[in-house]
Amino acid sequence: MKKVLFVCHGNICRSPMGEFVLRDMVKKAGLSDWQIQSRAVSREELGNPVYPPAKRELNRHGIACDGHRATQITQADCDYFDHIYYMAKGPELVDDISKSSNTVF
Repeated sequence: MKKVLFVCHGNICRSPMGEFVLRDMVKKAGLSDWQIQSRAVSREELGNPVYPPAKRELNRHGIACDGHRATQITQADCDYFDHIYYMAKGPELVDDISKSSNTVF
């Protein structure tokens, strides 16, 4: 089984888009041995759904993201997932990690 985790600041835009796009690709390829999820580094958006513009863009491509709620990454996630993709650039990455109250990196 391939276990992939996408991570961004709030888990309402970039990381859920990565999660749902990859899920769609895996489904269309007829693969079944994948586990794909997403998480946040911060606590700011915990419990919130996908940001409306991101949801609209996914829907525009026929990809549903209903039911998603932002959750924060844990040490258990880091231990469990084979591939973790942090979706940020330079300074944002360092800033997010240094401000996280649950730093696991």
